[in-house]
Amino acid sequence: MTAVLQKGGPMFPKDLYIDLGTENTRIYAKRKGILLNQPTIIAHSKKINLEVTGEAAKKMIGRAPTNYSVHKPMQKGVVKDFEYAKDLLTNFLKDAKNEMLFSRSRILISLPIEVDKEEKEMFRALAYELGAGTVHLVSEPMAGAVGTGKDIFSKKPSMFLDLGAGTSEIIVTANGRISYSEAVRVGGNDINSAIIEVLKSEHHFSVGEQTAEFIKKETAVLDLNSIEARTCKASGLNLKTGFPENRVVDSTMIQSALIPTFDRLSKLLCDKLDQWPSEIISDVKKSGVIVFGGGSLIGGTAQHFSKIFDAPLSEPTIPLCR
Repeated sequence: MTAVLQKGGPMFPKDLYIDLGTENTRIYAKRKGILLNQPTIIAHSKKINLEVTGEAAKKMIGRAPTNYSVHKPMQKGVVKDFEYAKDLLTNFLKDAKNEMLFSRSRILISLPIEVDKEEKEMFRALAYELGAGTVHLVSEPMAGAVGTGKDIFSKKPSMFLDLGAGTSEIIVTANGRISYSEAVRVGGNDINSAIIEVLKSEHHFSVGEQTAEFIKKETAVLDLNSIEARTCKASGLNLKTGFPENRVVDSTMIQSALIPTFDRLSKLLCDKLDQWPSEIISDVKKSGVIVFGGGSLIGGTAQHFSKIFDAPLSEPTIPLCR
């Protein structure tokens, strides 16, 4: 979502954008691009008072030494453990600080829409504590909406769907504000869990969380009638022989994980939208829906929700910053 600053008007020389997501955290700076793009994971050792963050911490999942504990402080769109979230962000900002002068920067931080007021103020205070000059907070779907280039200041309502790792959030904007918003706690991580279960129960093949994520990124296709199946090689455990195995996994093998998860997500979102005023629904069906976030990288996703909401795709999606 780096486009949020690129498209958001003039910036000070030391503007920073921080996207604190369930799965990944990104720090972007004007004229320098992405300073940091790391998993939102921290590993902590009380024994030697050492913290490992990002990719290094992710590699420790399932194989961490006994004196380490691995944590994902952001889960399902909320701060599960603020202290670890604080430590993680502190370490990330220090890493970014090595790339440019951080003191007195103007910082924009995007947070999940369901983060409460107290937690928002804690993040604001933390940024000031680390030397920020000015701190602004924005919800992740609003940041993504700005990044798409859509005119959110228009009087006409626009609908955006942000498919994240922990939550899926839908908003309607008009006059530069969020008019309506809903969040459901179904996201990419639920698909990973479903892939693990389906491969185990249907194919006698056991994989871990990171491998499931890899399989999803490489092979997940929602509509095999219009998109060709994809394949990848994955490492796991053959549950029949008990030995490690490298196996080719294709899109058809994970359909029974993908379809039920998207059906559940679609029903939850539609139930929420049914509570909105009919005038708003009518307006957004005319203007269309823009789909972004990691989940929109799955083949056929945007078209799926266009059909579910009975609304055209407003414009090409901009899934993630790369």
